[in-house]
Amino acid sequence: MFGADAQGRPQVVVGVLAATGRQRVRIFDRERTEGGEAARGGRMRGLRLGALMYRSTSMLHRIGWTPPPPPRRSAGAGGESTRRPVITAEQSPRTTPPAAPAELSATGALWTRLVALHSRVDALVERALHRGFGIGLSEFLALSACAGAPDGEMRMQDLTDAVNLNQSSVSRMVTRLERTGLTERRSCEHDRRGVYTGITGHGMDVFRRAVPVYESVLAEALDLSAADPELASLVEHLSALRT
Repeated sequence: MFGADAQGRPQVVVGVLAATGRQRVRIFDRERTEGGEAARGGRMRGLRLGALMYRSTSMLHRIGWTPPPPPRRSAGAGGESTRRPVITAEQSPRTTPPAAPAELSATGALWTRLVALHSRVDALVERALHRGFGIGLSEFLALSACAGAPDGEMRMQDLTDAVNLNQSSVSRMVTRLERTGLTERRSCEHDRRGVYTGITGHGMDVFRRAVPVYESVLAEALDLSAADPELASLVEHLSALRT
């Protein structure tokens, strides 16, 4: 608390002592002096002020004084307080999560086995194509799609559907094929905005040589998978579809 004496000099009310129904106020003048004595005097006054404030607070607690409640938050747009109610653990609603199935359904288990078979066969074929021709399975499928298309070329969207990849992955794959000379970018005579990917003579030669390797490794991978009891029935059904 701040005040002023009769001469208008600033003063500080440092504490309020409540005792025997009377309040005694000690006022110390806030004076500034120069030199080391003033600095030491300031430190001493600070220590005395701290001690007085501590005794004042203790006295107020003894007579039962309590601090005022904190101010309420400002009202929201609707005139209501923006303070959110606190919900205890006892008040919060408890919902029982649905019981998870103890095991996969027949369809789920079959699909899991099919994914395992697909991953195993793809890994073996991918390794053989990369070792023999420097291309992956996706590149091989793209060459196969272009080789079977009219004029040996396909639109980017059709190629995306043929190799079962998203558009960004197909764009990167086509860039790799063009860099190695296996495909080339062509424009449509009827639609100047259309961009086609066409297989080159070198790409056709690589594809023809890669087909026997692909077929051989595919058959070998299926035979190896047929020895697995978990995958044998799937391989048997695939074999029945070929006949």
